[in-house]
Parts: sequence; structure tokens; C-alpha cells
Amino acid sequence: MIQPIDETLHNLLNNAPCGFLSFTDQGSIEIINSTLLKILGYELEELVGEKFYSILPLASRIFYETHFLPLLRLHGKADEVYFSLRSKPGNDVPMLINGVRRENAGNFFYDCVFMPIRQRIQYEGEILQAKKIAETAVQEQKLAESALRQAHDQISFHIENTPLATIIWNAQFQVQQWSRQAEKIFGWQAEEVIGKNLLEWQFVFEEDLENVNAEAERIIEDVNTSTCQNRNYRKDGSVIYCEWFHSTLRDELGKVISVLSFAQDITDRKQAEIELEQAKEEAEASTRAKSEFLANMSHEIRTPMNGVLGMAQLLETTDLTDEQQDFVRIISDSGGALLKVIDDILDFSKIESGKFEIELHPFDLTDVVKSVCNLLSSSALDRKILLKYRIQPDIPTTLIGDGSRLRQVLLNLVGNAIKFTAEGEVTVEVRYQKEDAKNNLLFMIRDTGVGIERDRLDRLFQPFMQADASINRKYGGTGLGLAISKHLVELMGGKIWVESLGHRSGDVSTNWPPQDLQTDRKGSTFFFTISLQERAEIKLSSVKTDDQTIFDRQMAEQLPLKILLAEDNIVNQKFASFTLKKLGYQVDIVNNGLEALIAVQTQSYDLILMDIQMPEMDGLSATKQIRQNSSENSIAQPYIVAMTANALPNDQQVCLDVGMDDFISKPIDIQELIRVLAQVGSTQKSKTLSPKP
Repeated sequence: MIQPIDETLHNLLNNAPCGFLSFTDQGSIEIINSTLLKILGYELEELVGEKFYSILPLASRIFYETHFLPLLRLHGKADEVYFSLRSKPGNDVPMLINGVRRENAGNFFYDCVFMPIRQRIQYEGEILQAKKIAETAVQEQKLAESALRQAHDQISFHIENTPLATIIWNAQFQVQQWSRQAEKIFGWQAEEVIGKNLLEWQFVFEEDLENVNAEAERIIEDVNTSTCQNRNYRKDGSVIYCEWFHSTLRDELGKVISVLSFAQDITDRKQAEIELEQAKEEAEASTRAKSEFLANMSHEIRTPMNGVLGMAQLLETTDLTDEQQDFVRIISDSGGALLKVIDDILDFSKIESGKFEIELHPFDLTDVVKSVCNLLSSSALDRKILLKYRIQPDIPTTLIGDGSRLRQVLLNLVGNAIKFTAEGEVTVEVRYQKEDAKNNLLFMIRDTGVGIERDRLDRLFQPFMQADASINRKYGGTGLGLAISKHLVELMGGKIWVESLGHRSGDVSTNWPPQDLQTDRKGSTFFFTISLQERAEIKLSSVKTDDQTIFDRQMAEQLPLKILLAEDNIVNQKFASFTLKKLGYQVDIVNNGLEALIAVQTQSYDLILMDIQMPEMDGLSATKQIRQNSSENSIAQPYIVAMTANALPNDQQVCLDVGMDDFISKPIDIQELIRVLAQVGSTQKSKTLSPKP
């Protein structure tokens, strides 16, 4: 039979901040307060009289029957027990439970207090108010004295046995109550601290004292509930991190009666957070150091390579014997191979840092495939290999995507096919492929080389990995090309895989037919897809360059320019001046940014070729100053082009941000320099021809 409850006690239980439930020895729920009903989402009539285990998940029910209930029956209490209750929506709510057994008229009842783990205890001022109501009720209703005392004892019991330290203090910050858990966490016994001022004894860590004082004043003035973290001393002098939950009890006039504070030791959690932050800072420092190293490495290698490859380009334009031409070609090929290694490392660094991005522009598919085959044709010819390509006729010529990255993937795959093929042919084929309601392009690069054994296929697309060490010794390479290609293909919405000697590896397209692989076919075939963007009828312009007419001495006559070169490296000065002289231009040379500023003040220049890293004043600072001086003095702004060995992702943007107009990466390609000259010369010529207002 459900016991009647005094109305005052009923209000007290329903307004308690913790959940309360009482069940009989037979497991039937007798009492459940509003707090627990709200947590679980039930109505009162849905649970009263039901079995307690009906709201327990399976694991919790087993624990309840084998541990919790036997513990209550044997010892009369169960302290700080953890298991879950099942809410009405079906969620499991982890709880911290304290239970006691009581006897009434020969019957046993089990009173349990439930505190949701991680839920901050709020509205503790209501507990003090409940105590006040209970004390008043005891005086007004003598008949309810026993029940109210029992309720008071239960609440006090659970406050004393909660895993949080419970401290009550008044408006003068004097401690009025100090729970057993407070004794355990902080080390001081209740009799040592009752009556003491919280802020005047060595309880708060010195560095946090100012913030704690401000928070305490705020609580006294106008805050009813608050949460904060600070460091506290223990009695033994050690320092711990605590998280505090405060609830203020006020009278009808708003004056503070008392403040109920709960404290939780979070030292382990805080230490983990500090260590995590330190690890993050160390990782970021390591990443910065790596980026700086790569930038410096790129600059230090590209600067002398600019001289080597630049002079090789100039040397090719002179009268050479066949043997000398071979020597020059070897120099150019070796330098190009070294630059490929640098570019692979920089690309992989961008991939690791998540800064590798795809740019969408219109491009001509045939031009991309043809340029790759033209570029690698000499390598194929040297090895007596037939290199050919075939593009499905109904594929539109003009597409939207990143043509340069597609070209990079093709250069790597076709270059590998040529490198690993001793005889026969290498074929590049492009088809349409329908997959998952998307139109994709399917690229196939097939060779007649030695093929790849099955146990080596899975390692192909991993960074720094090649089929085996002997391949690295025989053919060279960084082992990054296929890993970079895989990432590029995925960024373009595609997949990449390989078939060789009857085996297949990689991310195979879902639409690829599960045909039988031919084990007797020589060589390997690499496949990759890219996702097509919407077609655009855009006419692409192309520039054809004839090696025989690179150095047109009449260019300076047709497009006259006054040119200043700011460069501290002697070899690079000679390369640039020789190249410009062959085009008919005269160039003024300065050794640093400071000299460039002086030169601009004495003469007017149409074009400034500006190195970035120079003594006295770097190219970025010089550019800023030139732009500022030209603007202040209302004179024509020169066209400034960065010539730099820095080739990391943000280098070009940094140059543009300070006011430079264009960017040429070292080693400087002669055709790229001619492009800049033509662009600036055409602009200057149009200004000259335009009628003055």
C-alpha cells in the first residue's frame, strides 16, 4: 500500500535538485519526485506502483539484482553506486546513486537519491529553502515531525555522501558547513574551518585570488547560480584544480542568507587539457619548422639551379657540336629531374597540411593530353618506345576543371610507364564513363613493360613507397608521385587503380566491369577517373612557341621597355641580362632593394624584375616603398614582377599582396620571361597609342 505523504514533505522532495525514488522490498515504486520524473520524461502515474527494474536497461538490471539490492538488504545502505536508468524516449541516463534501507511498521523500504553524472547541480538554494520549510512544518505540525525528520536526515545523508564537496557560507564569506567529502578533497576537518573566512586563509591559490574575489562579490551582489574554475590549496600544501557550482539563497528582500557551493576535483582532467595544449603547440611548432625548412631548402636549391638551367638554355641557342648539345641536354634533363624531386616534396607537404586545392578553369582536354605526350616524346624516342594517345570523339574539347593538376597526374603516370618499359609502346586513352548519375572521364595509361607483382601492388599509392628497393636504385624517384596523383584524383572527384599481371589494386570505380583479368598480358595499366563539371562553350587561346624564334632581337623595337633588374646573385644577373640582351633590351642592374629604391627615384622604369631575398632591403619591402612613393608623388607605377626561388603555396599570394603584378618562379623559364615582356610591352604600347583626353 502506498504510504500517504505530508504535503510539506511532498513539496520538499519535489523541489529537491536531485532525483528521489523509494521502492518496496518487493521492488514496487512507492515514491518518485518531480526532478527524477523530469529527467526520465515520465508522468507520475506511469511509474508509481510499477517495478523499479522496469526502468532499468538490461546491464543495469543485472547489476541491480546481483549487487545493489543485496547490498541494501545486507548492510542497509549502498554508497556511490553507478548504473543507468532508461528514460521514456529510450535513452540510457547514467546515474550516481546513494541508497538506504528504512523500516516502517515491519516493512522494509529503500530510499534512493539519483544524481545524473556530468549534470551540474543547480538551484541548491532551493534545498536550503526546503530545509526552512521543513523546520517550519515541524513546528506547525507536530504530527508530521517524524516524517519531516526522516526527510531531513535523508537529504543530509545524501549531501554528506555526494561525491562533490559541499560547502555552505554566508554573506561575510564565513564557512557554515563543511561536508565529509570536502574534508576528503581538501584535507581540512570541519572543525578546523567552520567560522573561517574563505578568502582570508590559504585556501585559494594566490594567482587565482583576484578572480575568485570578484566572482564571490558577484555572487553576493546579484547572481543566484554560477559556475567557475580555479586552483585551491589542500591542507598538505599541494595545489588542485576545482570546478565550483554556486547557488545563492536570498530572503524576500534579496539579501543573501547563505551560498551553497559544490566543488569537484578536476586536476586530472585539467592536467590532460594542459598536456594536450602543449602537444598541440609542439606539433604546430614542428609544422612551422618543417614549412620553414622546406621554404629554405627550395630557395637554396632553386637559386643556383636558376643559374645552371638558365645558362643551359642560353647555351642551347649558340652554335654547338653534336657532342656539346648532348652535354647541354644532360645538364637540362638533370636539372629538371632535380626540380621534379623538389616539386614532389613541396606538393606532398601541401597535401599533409591540407592546403592543396583544386582550381576550376576552362581547359582544352586535347591540348592537355597532347602537351603531355609532346613533352615526354623525347624520352620515349630515346628508349625506342611508341607513345600514342586516343580520345573518344564525343568528349567535348572544352571542359571545366583544373587542367594543370590533370596534366600533373598524366605526366607522372605516363612518365612512369615510359620509365618502366624497355620495349613496345605506351598508350594514353580517354573515354566517357557513367557512374552514380555523374559523367566522368576515364583515363587509361597502358604500357608493355615488366609489370608489377601482386605482393607489391598494394604499396604503390603509399607515400615514399615504391614496388621495391631495387626499383629505387635502378630508376630513381622520391616515391611520392603516385601518392600525390592519388590525392589529386580524389580532389577532382575521381578514383585511381592499377591492373597488372592479372591482379588489381587501388580504389576501383564501381562501374568498372568485373571482367576476368588476363594473366598473360604484359605490362601494367593505370586507370583514373575525374568528375566532369558543366560544359562551357569558351574559346581557349593557345600560344605556340617556336624554339627557333625564341630570341627575336626585334622584340625590343616592337615593344620597347625600360627595365630594372634587382638581383643579388651574380649568376642570375648574368642570365637575366644575357637573355634580355638577346631580345634587344638593355637592363639596369642593382644588387638589393635599397638600390632599387634609389634607381626608381632617379629614372622611370616600365618593368622591374624584383628578387625577393636580398641584403640591405628585401624585394617585398622595396615593392611596398616603391608603391607608396609613386602614389604620393603621383607618378606612373612600374610593373613589378617577382623572381623568386620560394615556391610554397602562399609565396605567390604574399608577393601580390604587397603590390607586385606578377610572379616568376626560379629557375626562370625563358618563355615565361618572354610572356611577361610581351604582356607589359603590349600594355605600354596601348597606353602610348591611346589618344590623350
